Amino acid sequence: MKIVGPRTYEVKAADFPIAVLVEAQNEPACRAIASDLQVVKDGALAETIPVNAIDNPANLSSSYAIPRPRTAVPCDIVSVLHCWFDDKAPDTAAYKITITAQSGDTATTKVGVPTVNPGMANLVFRSR
Repeated sequence: MKIVGPRTYEVKAADFPIAVLVEAQNEPACRAIASDLQVVKDGALAETIPVNAIDNPANLSSSYAIPRPRTAVPCDIVSVLHCWFDDKAPDTAAYKITITAQSGDTATTKVGVPTVNPGMANLVFRSR
């Protein structure tokens, strides 16, 4: 897995499945919701992959896996995370997102407190 832009990653077959861990920081609970994965090829929706998120309230986290799509490469896999914050969340509140490829490569990003809920992260995995 190679970082090629803001929240954009180039991935190959050896990177799948890709693990995504979302951890609430300075929040009383993890209220992150991952949308179904959208697979785009040649500018059109080619496939939708349901997300099977696993919540871990004790660790204030949620996780899910991104499987290798059935769509032939090249294609893009888009994951949208909606991160809900308390109305009075401190400025230090955030959601830390750790992405770990099967190949061992990792990347992190954060979603900070938004002006209006929810904060969002669009993650794009360019499968090549």
